[in-house]
Amino acid sequence: MMAKMKPLKQTTHWLHRGCTRCSVFAIGAIGLIATLTLWVSPAHGLTMQDEIALAPIDEPMAENPRLDEPVAVQTYNPRQLQLLIKALGRPDTETARRAAAALGDAAEKGWPDIQKQTQAKLEKLVESDATHPMSRQAAADALIRMDARSSAAILLQATHDGLKRSNGTLALMVDPVLSQWGTREAMAVWMQRLADPACMVSVRVSAAKAMANYHGAISSDVLPSVIKLLVSLAKSNQEPITLRLAAADALATHSTSGLTARFNEMAGKSFTERLIAARALAGQTDGGALGLMTSLLEDPKPSVAFVAGQFLLKRDLSRLAGKMTPFAVSDDARLRMLAVHVFFQRADRDSISKLVKRLDDRDPAVRSHAREALRLFDKNTLLRSALREQLNGVLAVADSELWRGLEQAAHLVGLLDEEPAAKALVGLLDHPRGEVAVAAAVALRRIKVASTYPDLVKYADGLFANYKNIASGKKDANGPRTVKVVGAQMRELMQLFGAERYQPAHVVARLLIPKDSYDGTARAAAVWALGRFYENDPQEDLSRLLSSRMRDNSPMAPEVDRVRQMSAITIGRMKDLGQLGTMRRMAETEMELIQLVIAARWAVEHMTGETLPALSPSTSEVTGFFIEPLR
Repeated sequence: MMAKMKPLKQTTHWLHRGCTRCSVFAIGAIGLIATLTLWVSPAHGLTMQDEIALAPIDEPMAENPRLDEPVAVQTYNPRQLQLLIKALGRPDTETARRAAAALGDAAEKGWPDIQKQTQAKLEKLVESDATHPMSRQAAADALIRMDARSSAAILLQATHDGLKRSNGTLALMVDPVLSQWGTREAMAVWMQRLADPACMVSVRVSAAKAMANYHGAISSDVLPSVIKLLVSLAKSNQEPITLRLAAADALATHSTSGLTARFNEMAGKSFTERLIAARALAGQTDGGALGLMTSLLEDPKPSVAFVAGQFLLKRDLSRLAGKMTPFAVSDDARLRMLAVHVFFQRADRDSISKLVKRLDDRDPAVRSHAREALRLFDKNTLLRSALREQLNGVLAVADSELWRGLEQAAHLVGLLDEEPAAKALVGLLDHPRGEVAVAAAVALRRIKVASTYPDLVKYADGLFANYKNIASGKKDANGPRTVKVVGAQMRELMQLFGAERYQPAHVVARLLIPKDSYDGTARAAAVWALGRFYENDPQEDLSRLLSSRMRDNSPMAPEVDRVRQMSAITIGRMKDLGQLGTMRRMAETEMELIQLVIAARWAVEHMTGETLPALSPSTSEVTGFFIEPLR
């Protein structure tokens, strides 16, 4: 039995890093972990990574029960590939171009053996002098998307031929890929291009950037000539600034010593010269570079000071000690980010105070780093007490002007399960900034302080009572709250009540059952909570209401997908055998959304103790090409 694939209307939430009102409000089931990276500058290839990572996000109703969908199986029509190959050989340019682009799409969609069947034909298109430039670019792009590394020589030659025709587009496309592949033959071509002042600036810059990001090893007999060429380019005030900076970055990648004396005099000249010197010396390890970079920390231009600061953060943290206080309040977000990283590495009580202030930073990435650094500090028993004391202080003061800091502090005490913060969090539910109000609800759900539950039920009652006014745009007594804000708050509170089986919340939870009575995800959370309240306790009237919601797939105005899914789960959890026949039919329906079918199957198994046969994998043919075979 197969079910129709239909995406569940469920959004994904990150602990808030942005400053828009809605970005915090959608909390999904999947916890994502991503390492945060500090960049030297948008043009610089070097990065600095640390241990700071985004905390995973939980959602109780998605985990209890956890229902995994069967893996969808993609199918491929062999006639489709043959049709694209045939189109690739058509004499008209547009058909060939679109066919090459479609083959690249097919490769990214995982088409089996596509490289084996098409690589030679694409290479021929790239090599032929008769190929139109647009078709050649599409064919080269397809080879790149196939990761056809054995085509590197052909792609490299094509860039050279294109430049002879004064067309550098292919070079700009291919250079980064050959750099990533570590194509040795490309180094000589890039050097030749860099040494030719008559060559287009854009492709010379592309060559320098490719050298900066080169993933291969440069042989020892070639490296000195590479360094010599890059130094001459970086120091020449006759060259464009973009090329000089790219050459400096390449030097930072490939040279670890011997450059300080060559760039020392540039450190006292114009802003451009100082920036080039700093970036060129970023890979040096000698004492002279340490001294020069220490002096550049005082540079009035943030771009220079930041490069120097990152260098010292890697080489000698002690040299940064006196600069972090002014960096932490700099107008430049990169310097403030650098300060956060230094405070994180220092890991002392003074660093706690500095990082708590950065929770209110106007740059979302800075405050996110600060929050996660503090979260990791809590693992240090020597810092935990001071950290929690300061966080509770931020929440107690509740300065509305510092709403970003309040939001981050609320999320943080929730992550740390800081129960003494509960009273302050209840007060923040009515904060005029939606970000703070929702963060408080999330934190209260996490820390689970029973003494707050009666007040939270009253608050949920008030949310429901005011929902229609808020939805219609009428003024709310608690400030400019939106449907998203109160919907997210109700969703969090309902999940708290359900997780804790707090039955006094059943009245307001029932109010959320009717269609369009409230925000959809909040209603789904309420339905899930009712199942937790009445587990193994059939409520026939409630089952009938939920069965109606589960079966509502009206083509004009269907019920919210997640409400339907949670209705099935709650009926199964109550074990109302009067609904078993309906649930079996839903579990066997082929034309329903797969998430509902899975929920119905879980309900049948939970109600009866049976083990149903495994679902057959869903299949989906790969389509969407500009030309397709007749069915």
